[in-house]
Amino acid sequence: FISYNPLLKNITEYLVEEGDAEEEELLGDASTTMENNSNAFEIDKELTKVLDRLILYLRVVYSVDYYNCADYTQEDSMPNRCGVIHVRGGLLSTITQKELTNFMQQFESRLTVYMDSHEKIDDDEALKLGAKNEENEIEKFMDANCQEVSKDKWSCPLSGKKFKGPEFVRKHILNKHHDKIDEVKKEMIYFNNYLYDPKRPQLPEHSSNRPGATAAAPHPSGLPLPTPMTVQPLFTRAS
Repeated sequence: FISYNPLLKNITEYLVEEGDAEEEELLGDASTTMENNSNAFEIDKELTKVLDRLILYLRVVYSVDYYNCADYTQEDSMPNRCGVIHVRGGLLSTITQKELTNFMQQFESRLTVYMDSHEKIDDDEALKLGAKNEENEIEKFMDANCQEVSKDKWSCPLSGKKFKGPEFVRKHILNKHHDKIDEVKKEMIYFNNYLYDPKRPQLPEHSSNRPGATAAAPHPSGLPLPTPMTVQPLFTRAS
């Protein structure tokens, strides 16, 4: 796991990809014996700080309200409903294991829709939307960084060095600037992941945006035609 987001710095050691079956079994046995016993909260301050960073990351990057188990496709919707950010409430003095287990099960069931969602649009639709190909993107990068200065003289703008032919520039880029090629690959993957997501943020569909739609004739005044959303009544009827 690699991320350049400062909220996720040094957080890898806290991430758990899969639960250990033996560990879950032991936890299950412990919960049956503690089911009706009241226990005071024990707070791990270090883990709490990590949790807060992850929750803030979900809020800022994905507009996800973790505690409400909801995401907001329109950024303005969340502050209008619960403020800029939804924070934890106060702690209970004690809680039984049964209450804790029930809460966690209900909470996880609401989060499942986000954690187990692997829906993607099909390849044909992605291509129509402009999905990128790794080889093509690398080729474009190579072409953009092989510049002909004069006859039999080429330069690499990444380093400013001169070469006798484009093939030498390409070899130079592969040997000395492989990190730049890796960046091209990452950008391609990032873009395609966004494109393949059926729930990606996008402009709402309008009749004028649909394939085959014809542009409306301009108004004689030269002003843009009003849309149903912008037309306002001149008078309102008194109730």
